[in-house]
Amino acid sequence: MIRRIFLISLCFSLGLSLATWLLYEVPISLAKKSMEISSQTETFLFYDSRQELGTHQSWDVALGDLDLDGDIDAFVANARGSNKANIIWLNDGNGIFSHTLQTLGNEDSYSVALADFDNDLDLDAFVGNDGANRIWFNNGQGTFTDTGQLLGNSETFTVVLGDVDDDNDIDAVTANKGSENLVWLNNGSGYFSKTEQSLGNLDSYGTALGDLDGDDDLDIFITNYQPSAANQVWLNDGKGVFSNTEQALGSSWSYQVSLGDLDDDKDLDAFVANGNPMPDEVWLNDGSGFFTTTGQLIGDQSGFGAVLGDLDGDKDLDSFVSNYSPAENRAWLNNGTGIFTNTGESYADNDSFRAALADLDNDGDLDVFVTNISASISNTVWFNTSGAVHNIIAMWDNNAPLVMGDVITFSAYADQQVEEQGVSYVWDFGDGILGNGSNLTHTYESPGTFTVSISATNGVISKTSSSAIVIEPLQSFLPLIVNEREK
Repeated sequence: MIRRIFLISLCFSLGLSLATWLLYEVPISLAKKSMEISSQTETFLFYDSRQELGTHQSWDVALGDLDLDGDIDAFVANARGSNKANIIWLNDGNGIFSHTLQTLGNEDSYSVALADFDNDLDLDAFVGNDGANRIWFNNGQGTFTDTGQLLGNSETFTVVLGDVDDDNDIDAVTANKGSENLVWLNNGSGYFSKTEQSLGNLDSYGTALGDLDGDDDLDIFITNYQPSAANQVWLNDGKGVFSNTEQALGSSWSYQVSLGDLDDDKDLDAFVANGNPMPDEVWLNDGSGFFTTTGQLIGDQSGFGAVLGDLDGDKDLDSFVSNYSPAENRAWLNNGTGIFTNTGESYADNDSFRAALADLDNDGDLDVFVTNISASISNTVWFNTSGAVHNIIAMWDNNAPLVMGDVITFSAYADQQVEEQGVSYVWDFGDGILGNGSNLTHTYESPGTFTVSISATNGVISKTSSSAIVIEPLQSFLPLIVNEREK
């Protein structure tokens, strides 16, 4: 009997979505036939990298290339408990993090932001504490030194950075709980001094900088966490002096705000995460810094944080919302006009406070680093598989159909990073026989058309795909075999 090898190769990027089936025969002749069986586009999917990044009460994370090796690292702000030093996590380039031996500070740190404060072309850190805030200088290799500055004596829950006074260095604005929100000006070498301004005196948990009125300077949106305490917008005169627009934007126990053009009208809108629990809200800008709610009530959970980015590759800004347990973290997709839809996927209910977006594994989409404020639950990274197109293709030799009794080799594989996380495969050959593993053989004892299915899992997410395989009766090929032997 002539034996043929038939290889079915399943390629997929385990986020987990099946990517490409290649069905082809080890060539007996060079004539090939191919047919596209189906193709589909799946929406993005975040999957847990299963990294356990610290056993701290982590309140915030800032992402950036801290050691100048071309990938994105993490500075995590920790607070409360006996293990509250801030931690640097360095990326290996594939989104896998390891912490350095540095322990940065011993205060309760609730916020952190990164920028080059001293003009030496690396990222330094402004850390917001319960008490004096601190500035940490980077040596360019991800090693940080305390500058000794003691900035204020507030409970700072958010710090944002930008050149607010138009002098070509990076300044800071701090949102403070129970005390004045403050503006800090940089002298150009990374040393900060407080202005005399007071930007409200409420329980402010969040703030964001952006040009809200189209005059090319940075304005401020502040969120307040008090009953009947509305969020506020402060406009910049171009020199770092801010005036209250007197807008009262909601009263929903607001934690954080992120700014971006949500409705594609070329101005900055606001996505506000609300707690207590209250629905999150979208506020649209009229172009002059005045905002109107869309009326959309987004979720009904305690939203501690919201970050904006194009999560699904459709060129508009979506939102990843970190929620307090027992609510799960959620991703909300924008339809391009500022209307958001829940993906229906949940990303753990781990007492998450803040999240940050960046391409952590260098695959061209935005991943998520999530901080959790429970010391019993580690921070983690969720990888994005952003909308890849998955084609199923069959290829076989024209002159050598598959025949009953043939030994057929089936194989499945994922990319190296996924395989290292552990992938298991279960095959259903469509004739009542099952198999396990990435490489195995099967023989069909009867002719017919069979549906071959494979299920793959990394222990978190499972996916299944299938395709038809045709097995011909042996006798229909006997004359061909005799003729070949006669030759």
